Amino acid sequence: MFKRIRWFALGALSAMWVERRLRQKARELAPESLGGRVLAAAQERGRSVQAAVLEGRQAMRHREAELRAELRRGVALGGAEVRALRPVTTPAPGAATTA
Repeated sequence: MFKRIRWFALGALSAMWVERRLRQKARELAPESLGGRVLAAAQERGRSVQAAVLEGRQAMRHREAELRAELRRGVALGGAEVRALRPVTTPAPGAATTA
């Protein structure tokens, strides 16, 4: 007799627990709840994209400053010296050239 009562009580408690969990999941998956979660996820994604763009711009400015400093020192990419940064002009026809 006690075995039957024990198993009946265990089954009833299990059924109540399962029902409670199902209701909780149904509330989580309701359109109102999903809409809020989707909105929050989209906002977070937007913030991360914005941060990535700002970080990329900062890295670009830093690298550009490095390259400009190298040009001022007269060093080209790869360590080769830059001899002249002035445009090359061709002598006028008939002008004397000095070598």
